[in-house]
Amino acid sequence: QAFESATQSLIDEEIPKQLGYALKQQLRLYLSR
Repeated sequence: QAFESATQSLIDEEIPKQLGYALKQQLRLYLSR
């Protein structure tokens, strides 16, 4: 149970990080046109 909640919190932290990175990449591409 502890392992599962630790994995879940890791996912909850990692996904916004990945999303933020992807959004920054998109924005950079958009601005550089």
